[in-house]
Amino acid sequence: MITVALVLAAGRSRRMGQPKAWLTLDGEPLLGRVLRSALAGGVDQVVVVVGAEEGPAGLVTAKEVRAWLAASDRGDDARLRLAVGRPDGAPIDSIRAGLGLVPPGAAVLLWPVDQPFADAALVRSMRRALHDGAGRVVVPAVNGEDAHPVLLGPEVVAELQAPPADRGARAVTHRLADRILRIPATDPRLIEPLNTPAQATKMGARLDPDTPSGTPRAV
Repeated sequence: MITVALVLAAGRSRRMGQPKAWLTLDGEPLLGRVLRSALAGGVDQVVVVVGAEEGPAGLVTAKEVRAWLAASDRGDDARLRLAVGRPDGAPIDSIRAGLGLVPPGAAVLLWPVDQPFADAALVRSMRRALHDGAGRVVVPAVNGEDAHPVLLGPEVVAELQAPPADRGARAVTHRLADRILRIPATDPRLIEPLNTPAQATKMGARLDPDTPSGTPRAV
């Protein structure tokens, strides 16, 4: 079963005051951390959903991401693709924009860019748990609390395009409780919010001084 990581980075990050994708942890942008963990965890493709092709401040743009990928020697990686979401729409709108680049029959790892703490080992565990469960949802849980990313089997992915998903992805992923498979995770950061500068400071994330103008540092 092909697995595609759908990295969600289209939001305006108003409470943070800057695009979260370019916050850094240990000198690495959150976007880079997510891509590294997803690919090392064995996903076949990654689709990054950005906020615009280029232009308005406060959004992650495709132009920025392409420049960063090229500077970090990832620019020719055929596994990486970009989709432009709808930052002023509902979250499901940006998810659906990314799904347009997902091959039919693929499992999808829904991964918000502001939830960067899942590592490659957790991704591998989630993929093993899904196995051939086309109608299954695999969710990491820390002390009983659901975390991200969330891995959806192909049947569940198809439901994201149907009207019930207009109310949000959770309306689909949690529609049937018995199809959710929770696997234990131990890193408490997996369930910590990362929406404000204070929360970023608490988590050890910061704005790299080279990135606010939209010229992200290569790592």
